[in-house]
Amino acid sequence: GKALAIYEPASGLILEAVLEENAHAQERSLLDQIPIEPGQVWIIDRNFCVRTFLFRIQRTAAYFLVRRHAMNLPFQELEPLKDKGRCATGQIFEQAIAVEDTEFPGVVHRLRRIVLQLDQPTREGDTEIVLVTNLPEEVSAIACCEAYRGRWQIEGHFQTLTELLHCEVPSLGYPRAALFAFSMSVVSGNALAVLKGNLRAVHGEEM
Repeated sequence: GKALAIYEPASGLILEAVLEENAHAQERSLLDQIPIEPGQVWIIDRNFCVRTFLFRIQRTAAYFLVRRHAMNLPFQELEPLKDKGRCATGQIFEQAIAVEDTEFPGVVHRLRRIVLQLDQPTREGDTEIVLVTNLPEEVSAIACCEAYRGRWQIEGHFQTLTELLHCEVPSLGYPRAALFAFSMSVVSGNALAVLKGNLRAVHGEEM
């Protein structure tokens, strides 16, 4: 099977999990099942950089910060790149761009394009990371880069589910059984996150 999880870094909780029995299904085909609420900020990897999904977030009065997928998000420059300073991993530039809405012909959205020129290339050899967001100008480009940098936490959470809570049981050959076992691990992981959150609140981050 396949699972699409919505993770909240601040609490360490998986808030939603969209489950699919067909392991060969494209993750993007599950995006329509994701609930979006006003005021949320969605930090999204480039695999989910899909205009229909991004603009559904925007129409719900929520925000997105997504790593740009070159093929899925064509744009028109509205101004040249401007230097916005440095963060821990490199130099940051920003510009306003226009992106057409594929669902509503003629509708064009003004967005922010943030380019992080890395001091050190990524494992894939990328020398820059390009982010696109509809967050307001009050949220600085540096803050956007720092927020996206924390996206890896969901990978750490899945590692915990795998190593400590055995979310993938090799002997389970039936998709529904495998997805049920995964879901029980998610619930257990949320219980562990609540416990850790209480320890942090009472005794501090180091505890």
